[in-house]
Amino acid sequence: TGERMWESEVSSIDTALLIAGALVSGQYFAGTDVETLAAQLYENVEWDWMRSLGDLPRMGWKPESGFLSASWDHFDESMILYALAIGSPTHPISARAWRSWDRPVNRDGEYVYLPGEPLFVYQYPLAFLNLRGMEDHYVNYWNNSTRACERNRQFSIDHSAEYATYQNGVWGLSASDGPFGYSAYGAANGNHDGTIAPYAAAACLPFTPEISLEGMRALLTEYGTNAWREYGFVSAINEDENWYSRDHIGIDQGDILLMIANAQDGFVWNLFMANPNIQ
Repeated sequence: TGERMWESEVSSIDTALLIAGALVSGQYFAGTDVETLAAQLYENVEWDWMRSLGDLPRMGWKPESGFLSASWDHFDESMILYALAIGSPTHPISARAWRSWDRPVNRDGEYVYLPGEPLFVYQYPLAFLNLRGMEDHYVNYWNNSTRACERNRQFSIDHSAEYATYQNGVWGLSASDGPFGYSAYGAANGNHDGTIAPYAAAACLPFTPEISLEGMRALLTEYGTNAWREYGFVSAINEDENWYSRDHIGIDQGDILLMIANAQDGFVWNLFMANPNIQ
């Protein structure tokens, strides 16, 4: 119905993901009402209003209190928001905003990262943005995501003696449900408890196809119907706590489906990147 749930905010990143999906649909159904409506949705979004003050969009807005205090001011999934906001034909933000968010570099100087290392932040933007062969002044984001997938798998291997879930080739640490509720799990010490989110390895398919397939097959081999139910992979499992989710979460399934399509033939990338505003 569109009715508000709990006291949730109007989310700028979820708005961006919605618009990205709409534009893909519009490109696919070019010349139809779908294309027209998708363009209207995009044109109606007031990205410049989301900034509140300065160049950086806020994370959300509530009718009771206005803008949330937090802004998209560091490396995370917000690259897709920035691409859409800067490219907007009607309510753009300044291109200088791209330079305004922090890109912390790991002490070894090998990659830009988000502390806590949840894998989804490397995947969501690049489910739509095909940045292969592109880089800005700071980083090659394709290579950065590839390394994140490799690090995530290696982290599970390195901690497999501590957690049974990480054994026998199973990997994938990212934000998900867990035995004690939702957590933004990641490949960082102090930010994991043996919970594996199947979507995390699966959505690395375009970047690391071999180890992604190995991880998916390992999940099926080791956990069978505890990891795979009516709609595919469940949201998460934790062998150490004897906990296996029975839920399928839409945003996880979306990450899997979009990345499978991209790994096969670049389907989502080709449609999204063909949009003249994105170009």
